[in-house]
Amino acid sequence: MGMIYLDCSENTEANLSSSIEVLSIAQVPNISPKGPDLLNQSSKRSPPRSSMTCEDGRSVETTSSMLKFSAELFGSSKLSDITFLFEDSSFPGHRLFLCSRSKHFREIMDLDVPAAANPVMHCTSHDPIAFKGLLQYLYTGHHVVQELPHLLELHSLALVFSERLLAEDAADKISDLLETDNILRVIAKARAMQSPYLVSKCESYITYLSAAKPGLMAKLFMNSISSN
Repeated sequence: MGMIYLDCSENTEANLSSSIEVLSIAQVPNISPKGPDLLNQSSKRSPPRSSMTCEDGRSVETTSSMLKFSAELFGSSKLSDITFLFEDSSFPGHRLFLCSRSKHFREIMDLDVPAAANPVMHCTSHDPIAFKGLLQYLYTGHHVVQELPHLLELHSLALVFSERLLAEDAADKISDLLETDNILRVIAKARAMQSPYLVSKCESYITYLSAAKPGLMAKLFMNSISSN
């Protein structure tokens, strides 16, 4: 797992001019005692139609329109104030939203840096497909990563970011792709990640192979030793 660090460069402009615009303050109109009681009305509003729950247990109530808007922000440069830089590509992000959804992002992002500074988060050591899968999950609640190498990286990222549900989802998809020619490699990676959930999935598959095809696992172990 490579390090992620933030690189911020300030944008300065020469010969800045400033002006002060004097605004007139309109007089507040008198409210009739017989008018509508807005304070009491606001307390009788119906509850939000949906909610979004963060991994750290905090619940952020929101309307379905807000959920739709957050999904539309994924991959959009609209209101973007950070760029994720990969080896051969880049991807826009939104610091305030990501920090509201992820404790890990709150720890590594600096919200005090102005958007005009064009902050960049270097992710060149990460698999772009897996990292975008992590971002997609935070923005939309799902991801479309399907291939085994990317799912393994996504599972690893989810563990680092403490996104338990995403880590389990990736592990479940990995378990569906287990075969005799990849089981030893996958379980080795799972142990290196210190992922008990994925290790248990691999061990269940090994138990199945041992029962269905006696002697196969011993042969696989011998082949792996000889290939090394």
